[in-house]
Amino acid sequence: MTLRWLRSHPLLTAVVGAAVALRVSWRPTAEVAAGMTLAQCLAVAVAVAAVVTVVAFLARASWLAARCRQAVRGLTRTGAERALRAAMRRTAVSGVVCVAGDDRSAFCAGLLRPRVYVTTGAVAGLAPDELDAVLVHERAHARRWDPLRGLLRRAAADVLFFVPVTSWWAARRREHAELSADGAAIRQVGVPALAGALLSATDSRIPIMAAAFDGATDARIAQLSGEQIPSRHPSLPSLVLSFAGVVAAISLFMCTGQAALAALAL
Repeated sequence: MTLRWLRSHPLLTAVVGAAVALRVSWRPTAEVAAGMTLAQCLAVAVAVAAVVTVVAFLARASWLAARCRQAVRGLTRTGAERALRAAMRRTAVSGVVCVAGDDRSAFCAGLLRPRVYVTTGAVAGLAPDELDAVLVHERAHARRWDPLRGLLRRAAADVLFFVPVTSWWAARRREHAELSADGAAIRQVGVPALAGALLSATDSRIPIMAAAFDGATDARIAQLSGEQIPSRHPSLPSLVLSFAGVVAAISLFMCTGQAALAALAL
């Protein structure tokens, strides 16, 4: 199991392995570490790691937000068709944006002002009750601010790539967001309408970090079928590598912090 997981993540394995090898092969000189206890070295390492992580997280989140805005601005907007206006009245979902596209898809995009987007293909290809389910589902994403939450989770997973459990956590939270939005749709329009919409939906190139209608399909089908979704836990290999990644990172930052303090003392 462990070897298979390592083979499926060669880049992560190489980076963590290189970090560990670097720490083992390079040790700070006596001049660098002079006057610092182990507790002080560890405190400096944690402080430096925290600052670097926060800066990298903010930079990555800003880049993702810029990509999202660019993708949304590149969409071709069209006037709301009669069927969409009728669905908006039935569901009391306002501010829906209709965009050109043959695929039957919908998504919620926008970080500070999330809005619901529906393709013309979805408006034309979905039955009225299915379109209602899609709108209610996406409105739930907007009310939960899921595009912003998803962006922050994605940024955290990218920055903490050496901690595999972060990516696992991000995927589970996305699944939870989809199930919560489905729950809102079930309460308002019922299971048959949502099931029909889910079966009719098609994948599309949605803006990055948008909350899409077509995510987490397996768990959503299980919920629609009334099955109990089993609790999930991160795998042992991901936990082991996450621990190793944190240890390696703190150890490397310990060396960096010692060298920085020595340089400042000169």
